[in-house]
Amino acid sequence: IIGAGNAYWEIFDLINDINKSENKFNIISILDDNDEIIGKEFNNIKVKGPIREEIKSFSKDVKFVFAIGSMQSRLNRRNIIEYLNIEPNRFVTLIHPTCKIYSNTKIGYGCIIHYGCIIFSHTIIDNFTLISACCVIGVKNLIGEGCLFASSITTTTDIKIGSYSFIGAGVVIAPNIEIGPGSMIGLGSCVFRNTLKGEYTLGNPARVINKDNVDEKIINLWEQFKLLNF
Repeated sequence: IIGAGNAYWEIFDLINDINKSENKFNIISILDDNDEIIGKEFNNIKVKGPIREEIKSFSKDVKFVFAIGSMQSRLNRRNIIEYLNIEPNRFVTLIHPTCKIYSNTKIGYGCIIHYGCIIFSHTIIDNFTLISACCVIGVKNLIGEGCLFASSITTTTDIKIGSYSFIGAGVVIAPNIEIGPGSMIGLGSCVFRNTLKGEYTLGNPARVINKDNVDEKIINLWEQFKLLNF
């Protein structure tokens, strides 16, 4: 597991729940760059680092879980992934056994989908997306790389959510909406219009209250993903 922050504890429990029905995963190490916690043990698993040095010690059959990211660091997650320099197919996707994934849905590498989520048909989710508990993702959604979903989000039909966006808890997104790459939607918001890259929107109806600069590589990643899938 790459990252020893708050996400680690959620992922540890998620893996335990998966293993109750199918003994599929064995956590062998936690990797982190924080000198203050390297050498400590969480759940009897030692934290090792620096990350890039430790990665070299693992054989090719070892898989990784990407457990780094928050609302504040959403735009930096892409830089971290590039820094790690690990092939995407070495990242395992974790889906809680209580989730319902409908037919014709595609989920990429390194995704994490927590308890009680429903993902309807013809939705495509790119690599490294995290979806927290009890989210409902509608039909024919396109979700870019590295997105972060808090809990109890509802998207409707034909939604596009740009790469490395953050969607807060309890957000509802109306049909045929596109959320620009690197955007942030505040908790409890109802989104009835498209948002542009890097916009922070909040409220019901959601209104723009701030804007962050978004790296061109994230914007290009999202545009290429849309071209490939629609």
